[in-house]
Formats: sequence, C-alpha cells, structure tokens
Amino acid sequence: MKKFKTIFLVVAISLLFSSSIVRGTVTTLADVTQINDLIVFNGKFYASTGEGCDGEANVYESTNGTDWNKVFTLNNQENIHVLYDASAVDGYLYIGTGKRGCNPLSGARIYRYDGSGIWPLDDDWVLDLGLYHRIDDIIYFSGYFYAATGGANEWPNKGAAKIYRSATGDKGTWEIAFHIPDAYIFNGFAIYNSKLYVASGDDKSGGVPGIAKIFSTTDGIIWQEEFYTSYIYVGELIEYEGKLYANAFYTPGYPANFNQYGTIYMYDGFEWGDLKTDITEMPFANYYSMSVYNNKLYIGTGAVENGLKGVIYSFDGTSWVLEIDLPTSEPIRSLSEFEAKLYAAAGKEIYDLSPVPDIKANSSDGPLTIPRSDILRITVSLAPGIYGGNPADWWVLAKTPMGWYYRNLSTNSWKPGQTVTKQGPLFTVSNYQVLNQSGLPVGTYEFYFGVDLIMNGWINYGTLYYDKVVVNVTP
Repeated sequence: MKKFKTIFLVVAISLLFSSSIVRGTVTTLADVTQINDLIVFNGKFYASTGEGCDGEANVYESTNGTDWNKVFTLNNQENIHVLYDASAVDGYLYIGTGKRGCNPLSGARIYRYDGSGIWPLDDDWVLDLGLYHRIDDIIYFSGYFYAATGGANEWPNKGAAKIYRSATGDKGTWEIAFHIPDAYIFNGFAIYNSKLYVASGDDKSGGVPGIAKIFSTTDGIIWQEEFYTSYIYVGELIEYEGKLYANAFYTPGYPANFNQYGTIYMYDGFEWGDLKTDITEMPFANYYSMSVYNNKLYIGTGAVENGLKGVIYSFDGTSWVLEIDLPTSEPIRSLSEFEAKLYAAAGKEIYDLSPVPDIKANSSDGPLTIPRSDILRITVSLAPGIYGGNPADWWVLAKTPMGWYYRNLSTNSWKPGQTVTKQGPLFTVSNYQVLNQSGLPVGTYEFYFGVDLIMNGWINYGTLYYDKVVVNVTP
C-alpha cells in the first residue's frame, strides 16, 4: 500500500506540475471605468461594467475566472449595474443598466440573455425607464420578477424610487408595485422568512435630511416599513445563518465625510441591531458588498475609518476578522463565488481571493541559468488570501536530474521522494529560504511551492495552489 501511494504521487505530481500555474490571480479589464457586479450563469462567470458618460456599458464572460472576453456592449448606456441569474425561472440572465443623462438617446433599461451566444441588440429591451434612472437590483419572488430602480431627487426628474414587477419579464408587462416620491432609489432585494425585503436610499419623506429605510411585502402589493437608519443608503440585503443583514453607508453629512462612516445591521426576525454595538473590532467603514462563502459572511468595503481601503472582512456570527487588504483604493463593489472560489471586484480589477504561493531562485521568477559553482538560493512566500488559519498541506518539492526531492522541515534538509513538507494552518510567509547551495549537478531543476486546502497528505487537485521556478545548472 505504501509503495502504491508513492507511485501514485510521482505520477500525480508529474502530471499536475507540468500544467499551467494554479494560484490566486488579479485580472484587469483595461477598457472599463469600474466593475459593478459579478454573477454565475449557466456555468460561466459574468462581470458587468461601465465607463461613464463618454464610454459604453459591457458584460464580460469567463470560463475560468482569469481570462475574460467582452461579449455584450451597449453604446448608449453608462453602466450595467446588476446581473441576475433567472436560469431556474425562465432560462434568462437579466441585465439592469443605468442612465444619468450624459447621453440623451435612451434611458435605464432591462435586457435579457438566453445563454445561446446571441446577445440582445440595443433596442431589444424589456423595460425602459428614461433618463436619470438606474436599475439597481432584480429578483424573482412568489411568481413575479421585481426591479429596484431610482436615480433622481431633483425636479423635473424627482421620484425615481420605484419598484416594478412583471409575471413574465416580457416587454410591456412591467408595472409599478411600490413608489416613494421623495426617495432617491431602491437598492437591494432579499428574500427572508417568506417575505421580500428591499431598501430605499436618500429618502426625504416627511422633510427628513435623507435616510435609508427597509420595507417588506408578502404579496408585492402591500409594503410595510420595517426599519430605518440615519445613514443615507442601505446597499445590499443578504440572509446568513437564519438572520438578515444590511450594509449601511454614507452619513447625513455626505459628501463631506462620506468616506468614514457606515455599519452592518442584523435582523433576527424580531428586532434590528447594529453589529458595531456588540463587536468592538468592527470599524466604521463604507460597507459595499456582501456574500456568503464557506459558512462565513464576507463584507467588502470602500474607505475604512482606520485609513484602509479595499478591505474584506468576515463574520461567522460571533467573530469579526480582517481577512485581506487588497492593493486597491477602489471600493469592493461585488463579491461572488465561482467554481468554489471567492472573487472580488474593485475598480477595473477582479481578484481571485485564493492563496498566492510564490517561489523564487536567486530573487528571480525564472527561468534562471547559473554555473554549478554559483550559489543557488530558493525562497518561498505565501499570501494566504481569505484562507489564513485554514488547515492545509504545504508542499516544497524539486524535480531534479536525480529524481524527485521534498523539503523536510524536521531535519531542515532535502530528502528523496514526495512527502508533505508541513501540515497546519495557513499563514503569511515572506522569503523563507529552503535552499542555499552551490555545486549542484549539471541539469534542469524545477522547484515547486504549493498549498493544498484539504489536509490529508494527498494531492487534492481542486484545492491546490502552487508556483514553480525553473533553474538550469551549467558546468
């Protein structure tokens, strides 16, 4: 049995490490101003974008989360704000756009895509709202599609905060289901305890300075106010572990101090509470996006009161943890799972939040050629992403002219074969030296460093992330 396992590992590692590098990645969509939404539809990953007044609104498609192709363009729209997967209802991907008046040719619209590869034309919409509007969210609830809209507070375009609904989603079937004349917008939907919830933003009803409210309905006809906050907007609603969460941001002093304040509210079916009241580690922040992944609630931010930007936190119902500080000053507008990985969209970038191992030879990514008399120094680094603290197999391997070797931590040396170098939780590693030697036999060396998120001493292909560097040793 032991011999079989060794042979299997030799074959598995040889085949796996001959393929392309698997690691957390950052993809830049260069010709966009910002990425607004990420969603999975029919097994593919989609991103919606915008370029503002002088550009176009686009949808990009990916089959692996790394390589993206532009598949849909609207030249008369400024932003595609929301994508909604209705494949289980009518087979369509719903596309909600925004229009703030820069281009007078058309207004905010909803389009549909059936997954055939033939995308709708500019005038092939199912709902058109006119200028100074945006479609901020779409959902299906109890036999109807609902669209949360808004986008204007000033006359003659005041009163844009409306909810439309349709039984089929077809053109000509959408009707106003709810309207707040003195509110700017309806933002996010969520279904919780057999009710449909929605949040309004910058609601000046009754002469107040502008607040956010949350409403619910059981039939789409009668809407009941559930909660209000002095923050101007509630952007998203999401259910997690039997409770409803709402992200609030922007103070009434907007725009002067909007970058520093916001919170997360939690509703248990009886009362609303502010998480920051009980969680001292939780900062005031501009909380933008939320997603449930691996039994945790992940929250993406814009600016945080401690000066950070582009931060992702997690919450497991008790503990508040800073998971990752992305290298961006842009707000994280969307978090989405695709093929068991969590992705974040901020600015023009899409971040794979998986672990990122790095291995270097003499500070180079290689390939590197050195004479055998030179010292070869191999170092490894790891950014654990959102997986810090998760149990894992750690692999440090080398394919050499003499066969396979692994790094043995207990003896601080290299041993023949393929064995796990370390087992334990992931943590940040910076330039840890695993080889510092001259006089290696002539030939080609491939050094590998990887982590496998299933800690069992075996290669688990779906959760392995690794990097490699090639070194040619000459006489």
